[in-house]
Amino acid sequence: MDGRAPRPEIAAELSEPEPGLVEIDLVNPGEAEAAWPASLRISWKEDNLLAVDGLADYRVRRSGPREIRLERPLNPQGRLLGPGERRVIAWLRFAARTEVQVEIPPGTGG
Repeated sequence: MDGRAPRPEIAAELSEPEPGLVEIDLVNPGEAEAAWPASLRISWKEDNLLAVDGLADYRVRRSGPREIRLERPLNPQGRLLGPGERRVIAWLRFAARTEVQVEIPPGTGG
């Protein structure tokens, strides 16, 4: 209505459904469909990771002692997340509550 095209946006959000369990969601707070990122970098401070799994075609790859990457195969059609949509893409289980950071590297849209 104000003369500009709707903007896509993609972000990663963390939730802790129970102590030690961290879920990672992709969310689209934008106004248009957004491509899922091809990779995300996840890191944490404590050395207490017990288990991890990627969902929705994301695969887990260890990239350091306290860091993993979530990667998904590149698909010519890609996956799109609609405005306001949210999808769980991974979970991590720690021995205790742990601070986790997620980064979507620039240029990894998909």
